[in-house]
Amino acid sequence: MRSDRKRAIVVGASVSGLLIGRVLADYFDEVLLIDKESLDRGVEPRKAVPQGNHIHGILTPMVTALKWLLPGFVDDLVAAGANVFDSGAGTRFHIFGTQLRNGHTDQPLIGCTRPFFEHHLRQRVESLPNVQIRAGQRFERWVTSDDQARVVGLEMTGAAGTDKLAADLVVDARGRASALQKELPALGFDAARQEVIGIDLGYTSRLFEAPGFSPAWDLLIVNQSPPDVWINAVVQKVEGDRYIGTQVGYFGDHAPADDAGYMEFANRLPVQEFADFLQIAKPVTDYQRFGTRDCRMTRYEELDRFPANLLVVGDAVCNLNPVYGQGMTNAANEAVELHQSLAEHLGRNSSLDGFTDGFRKHLPSVGAEWAWQMTTAADLQFEQTVGDRSRSGRFMSWYMKRLFLRATKNLHARKGIFDATMLVKPPQSLTTPRMVLHALGL
Repeated sequence: MRSDRKRAIVVGASVSGLLIGRVLADYFDEVLLIDKESLDRGVEPRKAVPQGNHIHGILTPMVTALKWLLPGFVDDLVAAGANVFDSGAGTRFHIFGTQLRNGHTDQPLIGCTRPFFEHHLRQRVESLPNVQIRAGQRFERWVTSDDQARVVGLEMTGAAGTDKLAADLVVDARGRASALQKELPALGFDAARQEVIGIDLGYTSRLFEAPGFSPAWDLLIVNQSPPDVWINAVVQKVEGDRYIGTQVGYFGDHAPADDAGYMEFANRLPVQEFADFLQIAKPVTDYQRFGTRDCRMTRYEELDRFPANLLVVGDAVCNLNPVYGQGMTNAANEAVELHQSLAEHLGRNSSLDGFTDGFRKHLPSVGAEWAWQMTTAADLQFEQTVGDRSRSGRFMSWYMKRLFLRATKNLHARKGIFDATMLVKPPQSLTTPRMVLHALGL
C-alpha cells in the first residue's frame, strides 16, 4: 500500500457501511467501521435501524454483488436458513386489479429478515484481517486540514472518552441520520440542494409461523395502484420457515397494530389473498411499526466545492421510498462501483488525489438516480403526494400502467419491468422497441 492508503474510516456499520468497508479492505492497510450502537446482540433488530423489523428486498443485483464481493456468502446464508427463489416463478404480484404472469425469469431474490442478513454480513466483513468494527462509538465531528480543504480524520466518543483518529479516506454511511447537510457549512462549504417527496408512509409488520402448508409463492405482493389505491401488503418467506407480513399505507392511512384493526385494513386491499393468509398463519411476534414522512435526494454531485477525501454513500445521499425495496440494492451497486472506480483510478494515478471529487459527481448515475426518478414518478401519481410534478411524469405513469397490464399475459414484459425496478437495467430499458410494442398491446 502507498503512504496515502494506510487507513480508511467508515462512519456507520449498517448494510451500506459494511459493503463499503469490504471494498476498502482491498485498497487500504486498515479499515475501521464505527457505529454508535452496540453490535454484540446477534440476530436482533437495532434501534438505529427502525425499519429493521419490516420486510426488506434483497434483489437480483444485490445477489450478484454479494457473490462477487464475498464469494460463498450467499451459500452460507442459504445454509443458515435464507430462502433463494426466482422473482418470476416465486412471486405472486397483484397490481391494478390483476395479477402478473408467473414464470421463470432468472431473477434470483433472497428471502430473509433484515437482522438475520445484517448479522451474517457483519460477521463476514469483520472476519477480514484488516477490518475492525468499533461499536458503541458516537461520531462527533470531522477533522479537517489547516486550510479546511480536506477531511483528514474524525473525533468519536465512547465509554473510554473522546478519541481522534487520522484517516486517508473517510466515508459517511450514516444513512437517513446523516447530518452532513448541517456539517458542511460549519466546515466552510455550501449545503447541497435537496429534492423532497412527501408521502407520510407507515409500515405495520409481524412474523408468522408457516401456516401448516407451503403457499404456492415465496413472495406475495398486493401492490398500491395509483391514483386510487394507496395501501399495499407483502408477505415473504424468510429464515426458520417463517413468514414476515407487512401492510403499508400512504398519507397517514396506516394499518393499526391490533388484530381487529390489522384484519380490517387487510380487508380493504383490492384482493383477498393477504387477508386469507392472516386467517391461517400463526403470529410469533408482536406488531412492529415504522414510518417516514418523506424521501430525499441530496444533490451533493452538484456542489463545486466539497471536502476532499470524504465520500457520502447510501441513504445519506438518497433515501428512497422503502416500499419499493431498492435501498440495499442501491448500496450494493455503489459498493461494486467504488471497487471498480478505485481500481481504475489507481491504475492511472499514484495517489488518491482527485478520486473522491470525481466519484461524488458520478455516484448518482450508478443507480440512485434511476431509482429516484422511477419511484418519485410513481408516487406523484397520487394527488396527495407533495412534490413537483411534470408532464413527462404523467406520460410515464400512463405508460407504466400499460406495461403492467401487458405483463399479466406476457412474461417478457414482466421481466422487463422487474429488470428496471430492481435496478438490473436503467429505466431506458423500458422504452426499447419491444417494450413499447408491449405497452401498445402489439
